[in-house]
Amino acid sequence: MTDDHTHHQMSLTGQSYIQTPNMDRLATEGVWFKNAFCTNSLCAPARATILTGCLSNVNGITGNSKSKDRTEELDPNLPTFPLLLQAAGYQIGIVGKWHLPHDPRGFDYSCILPGQGLYIDPDMIENGERKNFKGYVTDIITDKALEYLQGLDGEDPFCLIYQHKGPHRPFTPATRHEDLLSDSDMTEAEKKEWIYQRFVKDHNRAVVSIDEGLGRVLDYLDENGLAENTLVIYTTDNGFYLEEYGWYDKRFM
Repeated sequence: MTDDHTHHQMSLTGQSYIQTPNMDRLATEGVWFKNAFCTNSLCAPARATILTGCLSNVNGITGNSKSKDRTEELDPNLPTFPLLLQAAGYQIGIVGKWHLPHDPRGFDYSCILPGQGLYIDPDMIENGERKNFKGYVTDIITDKALEYLQGLDGEDPFCLIYQHKGPHRPFTPATRHEDLLSDSDMTEAEKKEWIYQRFVKDHNRAVVSIDEGLGRVLDYLDENGLAENTLVIYTTDNGFYLEEYGWYDKRFM
């Protein structure tokens, strides 16, 4: 799962300015849901909904942060799909962004970003211990996902929740992608052209490294005989306006 990834930021949609061969591969080899909706377009509420299958007024997470009047908490009495899979005998892990006010529940392994996390040299909380990792967060999260897969007991089924920070603001691309798209302009929709171009290009640049990481995971499944019996679901927590109607962000709905 990514964060703030707009539905048309994939080359499979016909866009020429971004190439996402691994996302395209999932659509080609599987099913592409073209008409899907987010019930609450903020990070924490969207994630709580995915975990529980319940709307925000039921699961208890209606916003991204604590208010002075109350502290939001995911209802501990609600089952989540990790808890259900764990009870059914699955090995289950989570790596990357979590962004909920409580520690992960129902996981044998967790390595999560505290809060929003950082793009460069992020701290992560691995099985309750805070550690610092050097490098670009998208690559680190993919590395940890592969480490988890490599350490699995081959006898039991597994579920890995592999969640990226990108392309959430501040839209920081990997160093190797800083000049990507520099020779092309996006459709103009704002008066401040330079700001607009930088805004949209950096958002897309952050997506490209995610696609690269996805490719590494898909290759691992192929090379280790896991692809035929593994369901891969790619989604995002919510979309993001990048020019439509002259808007940006995700909260206008």
